[in-house]
Amino acid sequence: MTAGAWEVRGARDRTDSPTRHELLRAAEAVFTAKGFGAVTVADVTAQAGVSRATFYVYFATKAEVFAALAQDVRDQLCAAQDVPPTGPPAQVWSAAIAAYLRAWTARIGLLRVMAHQAIDDPAIAALLEEIRAAPTRRHEHFVARLEREGRARPRTTAALTAQAVQGIVERYAELIAAGELSTDDAVAALAALYDGMLRF
Repeated sequence: MTAGAWEVRGARDRTDSPTRHELLRAAEAVFTAKGFGAVTVADVTAQAGVSRATFYVYFATKAEVFAALAQDVRDQLCAAQDVPPTGPPAQVWSAAIAAYLRAWTARIGLLRVMAHQAIDDPAIAALLEEIRAAPTRRHEHFVARLEREGRARPRTTAALTAQAVQGIVERYAELIAAGELSTDDAVAALAALYDGMLRF
């Protein structure tokens, strides 16, 4: 399957439509419950309580709705980092990482499905990589700026710091989803680790 097959068509991208949003919510529920391969358009429409004809007003295939969900996850994770840059850097980062961790945990079901499907599907692998890469790039820029301004003395490069935090967030989100770790404890642990890495 080509990457283009995963792109949501502009003519169908009625982003303000309540029906489209309901289809996306329904699709996420059935993908999370059944995995990508087992889901059909009929599953999505049954979950949403709409006809197949209504589905095709907004999406041509289940691949398109899956791509739209992936883009939504990417946008949500990036938006979670939009904390006003007021106060000490450690305080700003703590607020941003708490929001980011909660956002990742909230979408953990769909992210698991994407990770499984990415094994055999290069297009989904590319989408998942972008979901990870976009927030990580923003974090890297934040660390690099603090270093340039003399407000942090990182023990390693900005890129490696951002990648390490991304990996920890993903693992903590799994533990939170499993009920083995609280969000507050995860954020506190991340803050302590970050303080050691950046030496504010």
